[in-house]
Amino acid sequence: MRARSLALSAVVMVVLAACAPTSQLPQISEKLAKEEAENQRAFAIREAMRRKIRLARVFAPLRVANAAICGETKPFLGFLMDAPDAWPDDYASAFERVYGPGKEPVVTWVLKGSSADRAGLKVSDRILAVNGHWPKERHGRRVIEGIKKLLDEKKPVDLRVLRADEAPVVDMAGDPACPWPAEIKRDDRVNAFADGKKVYVTTGMLRFVENDDELALVLGHEMAHDSHGHIWAKQGNAMIGAIIGAVISGLTGVNMTNTAANIGQRMFSQQFEAEADYIGVYYAARAGFRTDVAADLWRRMAAAHPEAIHLAGSTHPSTAKRFIAIREASHEVESKRSLGQPLVPALKKPAKPKPEDDETDAGEPSGDF
Repeated sequence: MRARSLALSAVVMVVLAACAPTSQLPQISEKLAKEEAENQRAFAIREAMRRKIRLARVFAPLRVANAAICGETKPFLGFLMDAPDAWPDDYASAFERVYGPGKEPVVTWVLKGSSADRAGLKVSDRILAVNGHWPKERHGRRVIEGIKKLLDEKKPVDLRVLRADEAPVVDMAGDPACPWPAEIKRDDRVNAFADGKKVYVTTGMLRFVENDDELALVLGHEMAHDSHGHIWAKQGNAMIGAIIGAVISGLTGVNMTNTAANIGQRMFSQQFEAEADYIGVYYAARAGFRTDVAADLWRRMAAAHPEAIHLAGSTHPSTAKRFIAIREASHEVESKRSLGQPLVPALKKPAKPKPEDDETDAGEPSGDF
């Protein structure tokens, strides 16, 4: 049987040889290929940080400028960092090529005027210790976790940093800010979402938005989902639907639990999205972004997905209605601004609070402080 299989493979290879490429291809040097692989790893590190800095440049002002109206707050320091152990092991030499030798986490961006900036933290500073604690083997992940814990407890953060031949201590108290960090998802789909704890934006969305004003509108929308308890409200509606479905199932013998839960989760979905659009306009405007031009995002979104150009909508309002609603909200903001009135959205009732829970965030730790 094995002999027959080998014979068949040989015949197939001989026959297919006539279909092989006929061009005289250049010989690829393994050494050059290895060097190029290193170049591409270094490029990947730089590109990932470029995206993170762009996101932080827009999201940080949104968090700080809206601290007074987004409900709960958390101290915000205003810097980004990168660390070798945030990357696979085969990226170690590429990391050194980008940031220089050393295992310590390195500061990659500091928001102008932030607590970190006022304290004197600088790009290229290497973090040696957090509040006197020296992480074992300078693990960046442990540094991130240590800083996050201090911010969660609303305690000052002292960083011992390595800078040239110095090792100064940078003492930061943080500024009040909306508590939700932002994270980039590597996904080509044009999307952004919130889960009640974080705001997420895909690499596809970062490529799609043409400027910081459009990105601010997207992020402001997702912040509004978190600040106004839409995620928790949907979960509550789904739970109520499941209970009703279970009762019906018991009476009829037909399993309606999941169907009723899905119906409950979709209840008020368009209203939640419309409210997030409205509040998101205020969030973006309060942070200094233009919302009048950002509304064009929905015309381009419709052009990219013509099948969405209708009035019924789905879980979201139609692109036509969203464009008009955002434009009207932008006019409302400009009217209040011209009259010297506070830029505060008109709400029928207070935001629904987030249920208490002791769960920790899953996934990769965020380096957004």
